Amino acid sequence: MTTRMTAAEIQFSYPDEWIVAVDVPLPTGIPSREGVVVFHSPNRTAAISAFGATPKPAALWYVAPPTPPDQ
Repeated sequence: MTTRMTAAEIQFSYPDEWIVAVDVPLPTGIPSREGVVVFHSPNRTAAISAFGATPKPAALWYVAPPTPPDQ
């Protein structure tokens, strides 16, 4: 997993999972949800552990499942 992904690509690839990403843009307001995913799991505790072991700057977030249009 070394490819930079956009927010849409991450949401499509890892719905209902926690992800740890590096090479993330530093926020200037609303945090950006893109970068290189180095860990993903539906297990929050495992993701927090992976985040703690990942060199910073890094990001940890939950990827909610996509919402169908018109809902």
